[in-house]
Amino acid sequence: MKQSGAVMVRDFEELSDTLLTFSNIPYVRGNRLIISTGLMGGGGGISVAGTDISIQEGLDVISLSTELQERIANLLPRKAGTILTNPIDVGSAMSLTVLKQIIEIAINETECNVILIQEYFDRIADFFGKETFLSFFTELLDLNPHPPILTRRPWFSMIPRMGPRRS
Repeated sequence: MKQSGAVMVRDFEELSDTLLTFSNIPYVRGNRLIISTGLMGGGGGISVAGTDISIQEGLDVISLSTELQERIANLLPRKAGTILTNPIDVGSAMSLTVLKQIIEIAINETECNVILIQEYFDRIADFFGKETFLSFFTELLDLNPHPPILTRRPWFSMIPRMGPRRS
């Protein structure tokens, strides 16, 4: 299956998400990847899991230079809880402006083909507002021909929601 380029999915929801993703992104030439995570919390284990899955699927999770890591660190409000290599875990920075600056730097100063943004998108939309959330991702599309690919946390759909569901 892998040799044919097939994308494996586990259930109907994942199939729907995968088809929607592929229908809305341009063809990506290359497999050099940068992973960004941690804007709204979650812990480094999730970004490491995303890295492991990406490598398992044949993507090249590129290394970031020490200078680039220092530039990214200087944008963050605190260093505790961050990973600055790749994946980039911004340690609950809680700022779309900071995340955009980090992604801009990564796009302009590396040879990546794809930015994988692994976040709690419902939390981002609730915290910043849906209009700001959509505007942020629209701006990302204008940064570079390399499309950002958005993913939920790998385990997100497996955990039942606690409390009443918000509409």
